[in-house]
Amino acid sequence: MLEITPAKYSAQLLFAVENTLKAHNLRLKPGQNLESVADAITSRGFKLSAEHGYLDASQNVGGFESPAHVNAIFEGLAKLEPTRFFPRELGGVVARDQMDTAGKMAYLKEFGLKAFEKLPATGNPNRPTVLSPDMTRAQYLSLDLATKSELCGTLGAAAIAKIMNRR
Repeated sequence: MLEITPAKYSAQLLFAVENTLKAHNLRLKPGQNLESVADAITSRGFKLSAEHGYLDASQNVGGFESPAHVNAIFEGLAKLEPTRFFPRELGGVVARDQMDTAGKMAYLKEFGLKAFEKLPATGNPNRPTVLSPDMTRAQYLSLDLATKSELCGTLGAAAIAKIMNRR
């Protein structure tokens, strides 16, 4: 038997989330959708609502409902969970699979066709195959945030400082 469940978010709210993402130039990677973005925000204790196509946010602080800045919430989400979005700044892109169509067009406009053709289709050539205290600064910076934080906890601040001083 087919089970029908009510939508978690209204169409008006999802429309407002989409407009806010567009305003911040945040483009979702495959596998992400508007509901997952709304879930990520509400899981951090924010309450979302939409009226007249605009998104409102509030947070319960000390038993009182306080308004929250939608812009700060979305920018914070982009910083905390960058894997949800295609990069806005193209300077750190090292492969074509890190960009969507809009990103590829911007890359071509900014760096030209020759630079675009030099990009590998996938992968990160600086990423070390073995994580060790002997890696270079470029290798460390090529790691994702979760791996960097795990290394910081494992190696300690002194070892990370040595890595960052290597060329």
